[in-house]
Amino acid sequence: ELLVPKEYLTDDVLIRKEEILDKYVKLSYSIPKGSLFYKGALETDIVDKSFNLLMDNQINYDIYVSEVKINTGNLLVNMYVDLYLTINTNDKPVSDLLIQDCRITGLYDPNGKNINDYDHDSRVSIVSIAIDKQDVPYLNKALLVGNISVTASNNPYATNLRSSLNTSSNIFTYLE
Repeated sequence: ELLVPKEYLTDDVLIRKEEILDKYVKLSYSIPKGSLFYKGALETDIVDKSFNLLMDNQINYDIYVSEVKINTGNLLVNMYVDLYLTINTNDKPVSDLLIQDCRITGLYDPNGKNINDYDHDSRVSIVSIAIDKQDVPYLNKALLVGNISVTASNNPYATNLRSSLNTSSNIFTYLE
């Protein structure tokens, strides 16, 4: 918080922190350090929020709830999940961690509409996760050759984790 002369405060300047918290800066706007916050620069919901959560060389990968084993009841945007692959081989099933620490970037209803954090009534149909671009072919093949289970990561609310493909697993040989 900064003290500024009253003459600088127009009707368009936000002066209470409650007016600023939990809002996003609109696309193509910027708020330089030490600047005032203007009503026209902030919004409560952004359409491309999921893309703003990606790190370099990551993409949003959509997981359809009907195609995987997942409990959507406790999922939130920014939470980290792990993907496990199970393949039924001739001998016995093989199962292991495929990709860990995938950040949830969006939750969507059956119509593809974004489900907001405070919406507890909508049914999750699609979960978007951030994964490295080079891991997409492995996840695509995993969906074809076996069953994917999605679980909460060991660090579900950590910050700045990056997804990683478990190339040291025996299950990885089925995907090469």
